[in-house]
Amino acid sequence: MIKNILLYKESTVGVVPSSPKGYSIKVESFGLKSTQQSEKKQLLGDGRGASRNIYGTESVDGDLGFVLDEDNAPIIMYHTVGAFSSSGDASSDEWASDTAYTVGDIVNHSNGTTSLTCKTAGTSGSSEPAVSGTRGATVADNGVVWIEMPRLKRYIGERADCLESFGVEVEDKNGCPSGASAYTRYCGLFANTLPLSLSGGGQSVGCSVSTVGTKKEDSLIDDGYENLSAKTGFSLVETVQNFYGIKDLSVYINGVKASKTTEVAITSTNNVSMADALNGEKVDDIGQIENSGSIKCLFNTQKYKDAATNTVQSLKIEFKKADGCMCVIEYPQFEMEKVDKVFETNKTTSLDIPINAFDTKESKSVKYEIVSPLPSY
Repeated sequence: MIKNILLYKESTVGVVPSSPKGYSIKVESFGLKSTQQSEKKQLLGDGRGASRNIYGTESVDGDLGFVLDEDNAPIIMYHTVGAFSSSGDASSDEWASDTAYTVGDIVNHSNGTTSLTCKTAGTSGSSEPAVSGTRGATVADNGVVWIEMPRLKRYIGERADCLESFGVEVEDKNGCPSGASAYTRYCGLFANTLPLSLSGGGQSVGCSVSTVGTKKEDSLIDDGYENLSAKTGFSLVETVQNFYGIKDLSVYINGVKASKTTEVAITSTNNVSMADALNGEKVDDIGQIENSGSIKCLFNTQKYKDAATNTVQSLKIEFKKADGCMCVIEYPQFEMEKVDKVFETNKTTSLDIPINAFDTKESKSVKYEIVSPLPSY
């Protein structure tokens, strides 16, 4: 069974950093695989003798079935949309005595490792409250109730001109409890698609990120294979599965909360492919991003007109938790396409409107802002 999956950021495509930092990730499905091209030859002049194959370059691709959560959101957005334009503490405010706080306020504890998020509004006490070091614990502070979190960071980014590559190493445990481990590493990976599909009847938010890569390494095949945790300077960053769900979600169209919208589906496609080089290696080829999908809503005359006239609007998908974590994905301009009304037996008339988010000189097609306890990336 899969024991560990470690994701690491590459500075050179396909090369493990000299002092790698491995982020433990959990996925709902793991589809990375490698295939090798082969050519079958049948040669005349050897009777009925069979000829051997000729083997070519190796291809690496497949999906990582993420479920969006507080810890993995920065990693997913970094590689699917673009690197951070800024990152740092989520708040510059330090805890203060005798101060009125409102729900959602974030302050830094003097221990340097803890953030406090206001759960119950009130006025703080005369001295800073002690913290337990337990993520999600509540802390009483005179009239204020805080939620204790690891130091929260804010990550901001937008559609970048370049994509950053990453690698994934899988530890496969042979047997229980003390069987040997085998390691497989997929290198030079690029995130090809980020699909987001949200529906009123859903619970968690799945985003099965498709990837393409340059090569695979295997401890059972490659001589001298050294797993990540054995490398000099290796450090491990554990992540916690605190999923974002529909109960954390708000959808805004043109800044107005979409109360009659029943589904939103939009996929960002980076159009990455791998070209075969003459030396048997793979060369990454990154294309233009596409952002397409649909919005389904109950029939609304204005939206029907907007779709027919290809009106440009904005879309914001916002996940927020009481502990201060959030993930906001924004498409500043999307165009609606003309659509027919959907008539269903015993159901209200609805609209399933195709949309396409695009870039302008003034604004990128996708932007994000994340508050997360992930310490750095």
